[in-house]
Amino acid sequence: MTKINNHTNQPAEPQLGVIAGTVPSYTVEGAMKRLGGCSRSHIYDLVSKGVLRKGKIGGRTLIRGVDELIEAAFEEGAEA
Repeated sequence: MTKINNHTNQPAEPQLGVIAGTVPSYTVEGAMKRLGGCSRSHIYDLVSKGVLRKGKIGGRTLIRGVDELIEAAFEEGAEA
């Protein structure tokens, strides 16, 4: 069952392949959850710094690069 965000009535699940190929794309709310509950402003700060990428499909903003950021954090932690 798809969990619906009550504020926007949009799925918070990854939207696979919506922006490009098979790269997972998340709604802003989904990206916030995936990154451990960080704030909306933190997501947009990461977009402005080029860490995450943003795209729009209709009225929906989708965020890419979340999984790559998580993988990079795990790799960096393994090296330490």
